[in-house]
Amino acid sequence: MSDEGGPNPDNSSSTAGAQDSSASTAAAKPAADKVVVLFQAVGSAPILKDSARKVRVSLSSNVAVLQNYISKRIKQESVFLFVKSQFSPSPVETLTALYKSFGSDGQLTVQYAVQEAWG
Repeated sequence: MSDEGGPNPDNSSSTAGAQDSSASTAAAKPAADKVVVLFQAVGSAPILKDSARKVRVSLSSNVAVLQNYISKRIKQESVFLFVKSQFSPSPVETLTALYKSFGSDGQLTVQYAVQEAWG
């Protein structure tokens, strides 16, 4: 993943590398220090194309990278991100911290909205 271009879409429909038989290992730390981020639209937010809904992102990235990615994809200047449909993580929060608390099997689900929905 480049720092300027945002996360690169994972165009494959399978994430077998992150969901192999050693699920406990994948849950502890995703392969190659990356996590698959699954985006879900909330409220009136535009729905992403299939190829952009699931992206592999470096665990060392922060939430601001995800905000920039969604903002460019849905062509909205202001984007709100939520985890577990409950709270909005800080833009400086690392994906490592979010994954450790809320991710599993090499995946982290993030909801996005164009107006504040929860939090």
